[in-house]
Amino acid sequence: MTRLHERRSTSHSVKVLDFSEQADAALEYALKLDAEKKAEAATELKDREDKLKSLTSSEAIEKCQKEIKLLEEKVTKNPPGSVRCEKGLGLVETPIGTFVICTEGVGSGPFKDDEDYKVEWWMSGEDTEDGKTSSWFGVFPFATQTFQIKELRELPVLNEVNLAEHIRTFGARLEGNYKLWAHAYDEAMEGRLLPP
Repeated sequence: MTRLHERRSTSHSVKVLDFSEQADAALEYALKLDAEKKAEAATELKDREDKLKSLTSSEAIEKCQKEIKLLEEKVTKNPPGSVRCEKGLGLVETPIGTFVICTEGVGSGPFKDDEDYKVEWWMSGEDTEDGKTSSWFGVFPFATQTFQIKELRELPVLNEVNLAEHIRTFGARLEGNYKLWAHAYDEAMEGRLLPP
C-alpha cells in the first residue's frame, strides 16, 4: 500500500537531541513527587478509616468506603518507572534563529541563543493487579525544565534527519503540521519570518 501524497524531502534537517542525562534527574524528581503524593494519600486514608468508624448512615458509610478504596489504590500504585520529554525534540537552525520541533510537528521559534525554551516531562510506569500487568502513561506533564537555546544546542545529538522523516506520518493533522513547518523553514532560510 502506498500513500496518496508522498512527502517531498526538504533541505531542512532536524538535530534530534539526547535528553538521557536530564531524564535521570527528572525520574528522581518524579519518584520524589510520587512518594509525597503517597504520603498525603496514606494520611487521608487513615483519616477516612477513622471517620468510617463513627458513621451510622448506610449512604455515608458506602461513600466513605468508596473513598477508602480509591485512596488504597493511590497508596499501593507502583512508582513511575520512566520519564520522557517531548518525543524526538530537535533543533532546526536557520539564518533568523533556531526552531524547536518534536515528531508530532509541534514546535516554535525562531529563538535567539539566550532565549528560554521549556521542555515538558511526562512519567510512565506499570501496575499489576490480579496477576495482570498494565502500562500507564501520564496525560499531563509533571514538570518543566527551562533551557536557553544555546544550552539545548550543547546537548548530545542522537541523530540528524530530514524534516520529512522527523515528523510522524499518520493523518491530516500531521501532514498539515509537516507542510506548515516545511514552508516556514523555507521562508526562514530566505531570512523571512511568516506572520503568526
